[in-house]
Amino acid sequence: MMHGPCGTLMPNAPCMKDGRCSKRYPRNFQENTTENIDGYPIYRRKNNGRTVEVKGIQLDNRWVVPYNPYLATKYDCHINVEICSSITAVKYLFKYVYKGHDRATIEIRNNNMQNQEQVDDEISLYLDARYISASEATWRIFHYRLHNEKPDVIPLCIHLSGQHRVLFQDNERLEDIIERSAAEKTTLTAWFHANITYLNARSLKYAEFPSQWVFNNKTKEWKPRQRGHSIGRMYFVHPAAGEKYYLRMLLNVICGATSFENLRTINGILYSSFKEACIALGLLQDDDEWDQCLKEAKQIQIGTQMHKLFATLLLFCELTRPEILWEKYISDFSDDILFQARHDSGDMTFELTDADIYNRALYHLQIILSKNGCLLNDFSNMPIPAAIFDNESNRLIRDEQQYDIEELASFTENGISNLNVEQRIIFDEVIVATKTKTPAMFFVDGPGGTGKTFLYR
Repeated sequence: MMHGPCGTLMPNAPCMKDGRCSKRYPRNFQENTTENIDGYPIYRRKNNGRTVEVKGIQLDNRWVVPYNPYLATKYDCHINVEICSSITAVKYLFKYVYKGHDRATIEIRNNNMQNQEQVDDEISLYLDARYISASEATWRIFHYRLHNEKPDVIPLCIHLSGQHRVLFQDNERLEDIIERSAAEKTTLTAWFHANITYLNARSLKYAEFPSQWVFNNKTKEWKPRQRGHSIGRMYFVHPAAGEKYYLRMLLNVICGATSFENLRTINGILYSSFKEACIALGLLQDDDEWDQCLKEAKQIQIGTQMHKLFATLLLFCELTRPEILWEKYISDFSDDILFQARHDSGDMTFELTDADIYNRALYHLQIILSKNGCLLNDFSNMPIPAAIFDNESNRLIRDEQQYDIEELASFTENGISNLNVEQRIIFDEVIVATKTKTPAMFFVDGPGGTGKTFLYR
């Protein structure tokens, strides 16, 4: 099975795009088969001088297409075969298994409208549809299986205590749903119950349980497996999910847990959170690298920049003990808090207590996190600001509070006398509406240079 010729040997070949072969031929000579970073092999192509003539051109091993002699002989056709040993192969196959039917764009025409003027209506004339090809239709007519999974994969739910999903009917009372949800079991809570009931079940982790036990969807209980084989797969949980993520981490290493509290009990000590339990088991890395990052940053960055850096660490770097790093570098996070407060108030003698500075630093960090869809409450053990400084965070409110009243009064007194007739009419109408608290909307229209900005001031 040879590719080509193409490239400089035949520039007009069908595989040529932008002056080069889209199939990346000819390949390089290769003494031994190796694997690239994507899991695909780079096959051996020896430079042994052997060639074959294709379309009057001699081609060597660099033009050989990966093939399987058995398949080519059995089906009497060209079959390209290339081994893929990475997870990409599984993702590729599943994408095609679940992508649905082929798509087709269908145009609808009315052949009877010969003498009438036809109006183009793209919405009614064109349909984006799906269709079943002839080969798939034949397969379905003979009732062949479309796909098969072996062994069976049992999905295992992950949820915190009291946060499992509850199905209900539209006409069901809310009180009944709440009462039923308290007693309803999931694969996780049923696993706890099985570990209490069956002593021989305690040797298996949560994900290993379906290999020897079967979950009954009606009774919501695990029973010993009599036949067959299945594997369990816990649902994916993103690290940003907090306690739910640490719960999943514990379920991967702890056998025979009997409750959520039992999962948090390590060496006889009941920890307050799943994260604390993960730390006790040594499942989480320490924060030394992030400590070094902040240590270097404080040498050249001011408090505002340090806030942004720490927010980035919280959002993307999975800090194990963020509260410890915050306390360690609090002086660096708040080094410009007092200066900014004095600048905003216009009083350079303005003073703040250490507690006020600490709260303001926390609040500024909260503002940065809120712009990224998070709050400090989302990070366990991180302190929460005790006071909210809305006026200081709103530039418009802060500007309104910093006007020089005497200067404004003097400008207004002189400015009113300089208003022309039309400006004075607008001015009086706005002032009357303001003083009488009458709801109104005003729009001043006029060409450039007619004094709109002067009137606004």
